[in-house]
Amino acid sequence: MPKDVFSESVPLADLLVRSAISYPDRVALAFPDREFTYGQLLESATRSARSLYSLGIHPGDHVGLLMPNSPEYVEGYFGVALLGAVIVPLNARLRSTELGYIIENAQLTAVLTTDSIAARTDFRAILGESLPSLAGSAPGRPLALPEAENLRHLIMLRGEASEGTIGQDDFASLADAVDPSIVDRLRGLISVRDVAMILYASGTTAHPKGCLITNEGITRGSVGRAKETVPFPEPLEDRAAWCPLPLFHIASMQVFLATIAMGAMFVTDVFVDGARALEAIKRYRVTSIWPWFVPTMNMLLGQPDFDASELDHVTSVILVGPTSDLRHIMELFPQALLINGSGMSEMAGCYTISPMDDTPELRATTAGKPVS
Repeated sequence: MPKDVFSESVPLADLLVRSAISYPDRVALAFPDREFTYGQLLESATRSARSLYSLGIHPGDHVGLLMPNSPEYVEGYFGVALLGAVIVPLNARLRSTELGYIIENAQLTAVLTTDSIAARTDFRAILGESLPSLAGSAPGRPLALPEAENLRHLIMLRGEASEGTIGQDDFASLADAVDPSIVDRLRGLISVRDVAMILYASGTTAHPKGCLITNEGITRGSVGRAKETVPFPEPLEDRAAWCPLPLFHIASMQVFLATIAMGAMFVTDVFVDGARALEAIKRYRVTSIWPWFVPTMNMLLGQPDFDASELDHVTSVILVGPTSDLRHIMELFPQALLINGSGMSEMAGCYTISPMDDTPELRATTAGKPVS
């Protein structure tokens, strides 16, 4: 008898489009202070795609995303994907020298960013340090920088225009000049073998290196691994996944895409905060928690009001770490399946993960089996 799991080898943007058509009014994305339905996400992403097209961004162009987790990140992420352009997630913690290198090395045509929305982070200042020639550039005008010859636009998805940047209102108004049918036509031309994104792995001995990830690689891996190894409850509308890790990291991105693909709710935050996270997990009755790493999990466990018995709606915990910590989590959440694994950017996520039939001992002492 074959497994009842089917391939999800589709263009990246189709994951959102399909769920938005099927569940337009269902909450897709939840932050502590804001919620967005699938219909709203698709509408905002499509408008961003139209604005990008108006600026001359076409299929195959490389577009960077420099933001922490935010609604703007998701809007920009899928806006780029809808055009068949290439998403280049940029680590929001990059130093200016590293960021400048990646902007040039990735041959970015545009960078989407926001005003400072994370503690101690000013993306305008970081971009100014990374691109010295930006100083004196006219707001809203195409760029011509010697240190980034392909870069034409710095776009504020939230924030006003400044030197060398396009403000959010001006960017949004550009969509009016582009018929929505153009976005539909371009999305229909995307091949699963086209490059969907470039993920930069940290350079331990040299500069960061970009990993080319196809549409097939990111969708088949993210959705298939989740379906094969994570128990999701029925009915579908009860499914919710929590992951606070940054969406520019493959560990969080694969959870996000799997959640979007099944039409469930993705719960996250602009930054990791134990009290805010615990409250969100309770409020949204999250069924699958993805702290991934012990320090993140400990932020939950260390809250004065943490009580595992109040989280009986959790059916799975995805965590890697020392055996003693994993056994402790299994004791705290006896009703939930602990899932271990290992991954890397080059593999578009997990390359080993605990299969459904692994024993508790194997889950605590191994990183699972190689994925197919």
